[in-house]
Amino acid sequence: MKRILVATDLSADADEAIRQGDFFAGALGAELVVVHVLPSQLLPPVQPVLPSLSQPHIPDVPALRAVATDAVRARVAALTGRTPDGYTVMVEEGVARTSIAEKAESLAADLVVIGSHGTGRILGVLLGSVASSVIRHAHSAVLVARPSPRSLRVLAATDFSDPALPAITTAAGISRRLGAELIVLHCIDEGTPWIDPVAIGAVGQEAWSVELRVEREREAKERVVAAIARAGAVGEARVGIGPAAAEIVRVAREVEAQMVVVGTVGRSGLKGLLLGNTAEAVVRNAPCAVLVERLHRPGL
Repeated sequence: MKRILVATDLSADADEAIRQGDFFAGALGAELVVVHVLPSQLLPPVQPVLPSLSQPHIPDVPALRAVATDAVRARVAALTGRTPDGYTVMVEEGVARTSIAEKAESLAADLVVIGSHGTGRILGVLLGSVASSVIRHAHSAVLVARPSPRSLRVLAATDFSDPALPAITTAAGISRRLGAELIVLHCIDEGTPWIDPVAIGAVGQEAWSVELRVEREREAKERVVAAIARAGAVGEARVGIGPAAAEIVRVAREVEAQMVVVGTVGRSGLKGLLLGNTAEAVVRNAPCAVLVERLHRPGL
């Protein structure tokens, strides 16, 4: 990982993004860039058809940028103790939800860190919020920061689909760099058909017998172990029983995970996330930071 971009609006939620961006930049040896976007309503208005109707007060954009830069530097220094030469501050002008993703792309950032609004209210529930828009449109991985245990345990969730593979690779890479424990979880929901990886289609929707359940757990655990090995990692393979979102959140709480890693197919919105709406529920309800990784991207 070479560059981490942290987005801040100078709110308390964004402070956690700065803390975690600083932590991972230091732990992973990455450059730290902090970006603040001046709200578009503060910028000079578009020249109207009738100039006489224009507002008499035109904001001094350079002055606003200078004030914002000083405010960001003061916040970063207070939260991280970094000196000014230990990071870069960028102040952009426009709409935050698009400016952050565009800046991440222009800088070729490996990771974007953005604050949440707390467990249960992440993304403001609305798909039009800044955080959800960044998740939807950024080419890079996105870390939704919230206060998390410093347990050095990273939990990756997989449904064995293609979008889940970079999540395992990224979780393995972060675990290796942090010296953290890697846990990879696959969830089996007995309320859904079992999809045999060899046969075509579902091969059972009735209530499972004890024998069938044990066999399915064994087969799933073998596949998790193989996935960890393909990532060149060492970690614990787990199989959970129940709806995936609830099980991922439960295990994250149980192991006091520092981070949960899930995958997404790319710039197609939250519906394209791993396991459909499951990942959205995980991002919303996890007790720790959640990293959303891209399918068509090398792992961190």
